[in-house]
Amino acid sequence: MDTNKNNISVLIIDDDPDDIIILSQALKKSKNLKYSISSSGSLHEGLEVVKKRKFDLVILDLNLPDSKGYDTFKTFNEKHFGIPVVVMTGLGDEATAVEAIRMGAQDYIVKGSYNSEQTAKALRFAIERHQIMSTYMGYSIKDELTGLYNRRGFMDYAEKQLNLACRDDKELILVYADLDNMKLVNDNYGHSMGDQLLKDVAEILPDVFRNSDVTARIGGDEFVVLAVGASPEYMGMIIARLLNRLKDFNSTGERPYEISLSVGVSSFNPKNPISLDELMHRADQAMYMDKKSHKSWLNDR
Repeated sequence: MDTNKNNISVLIIDDDPDDIIILSQALKKSKNLKYSISSSGSLHEGLEVVKKRKFDLVILDLNLPDSKGYDTFKTFNEKHFGIPVVVMTGLGDEATAVEAIRMGAQDYIVKGSYNSEQTAKALRFAIERHQIMSTYMGYSIKDELTGLYNRRGFMDYAEKQLNLACRDDKELILVYADLDNMKLVNDNYGHSMGDQLLKDVAEILPDVFRNSDVTARIGGDEFVVLAVGASPEYMGMIIARLLNRLKDFNSTGERPYEISLSVGVSSFNPKNPISLDELMHRADQAMYMDKKSHKSWLNDR
């Protein structure tokens, strides 16, 4: 979808007519974009409408007469319509919306918080971000071993995300992870097992982060994750989740090795922007400090 076109088609799936009216009025007040808005009152009805008509964006209420909570997004997402989705939730139920974002929703809005310009900006950002990710899925910018983005693909993608973040006032967080024991595994068990170690990490990282976050292998044993619109609170939750995921993996004893990572984090503030190179440098330095201290966030050493 080209956000430079005159009209953006939006489907609102919500059973509350008042919410639909208020949200529609907020969008129509937008100075920069025009919206063509349709609505459906249930998940089933919304799914049927999307099958028959093309939309640029779907705004999906998570609590509908025929579906509740995260299952609402899961059911819609499993249909693979290829449409960016912004979920809508009530005040106090934002954790469910965050989980939906982790699984692929582009953003969320809270019912009643319909500032016209902010809402329009969030929707435009969701559409453009979905476009970028869809475009890159088809390029030869993947690491052959892990299936993740390689350095070239990641750098190109991340540059575009930084530009969008500056324009739409979105924060970014970059996570830099380096394997501590890659050489040891290669020396003791052979390079085929070293490759398996890389594949294991490549499966764990995307599983821990949101589907909307982008993971890449940018070096031999180096991985990065770019989280758009992520807060420090989100990162604390993710680090805890990663810690538990690695402990679970290591406790199975299925591999002759344990996964040990050193991690560094840097943040991008659109009000005080820095270059992508500087963002990566700061995360890289933080990672090396973590490795040097032998007090990785993810291991009780």
